[in-house]
Amino acid sequence: MQLPQEPHHIGPHELTITPSIGVAIFPADGKNLKLLNQCADAAMYSAKHGGRNNFRFYTAEIQAKSARVLLLENALRRAGTGLGLAGRIHPNCRKQPVDHLHR
Repeated sequence: MQLPQEPHHIGPHELTITPSIGVAIFPADGKNLKLLNQCADAAMYSAKHGGRNNFRFYTAEIQAKSARVLLLENALRRAGTGLGLAGRIHPNCRKQPVDHLHR
């Protein structure tokens, strides 16, 4: 999708608008407004992940990925409430000669 990339100036700020559009089709993707909005929303987030000035049509693959992410987020949330999630930090440190730091 090609849109003008002319920036808008607001005070000292320069803003560029880049849309992300999700498309859902009636009745294939939903038989009511609520379902269509949910499908279009999922497609829009897929478009956002694809970069700027992008659009996506809703597909079953988008739904499957959204459902998978939701399941993982819920499992992590439950695990993080004391039901078995333990985290450990392993810092990665490298020793460098002092003369490399001053170059």
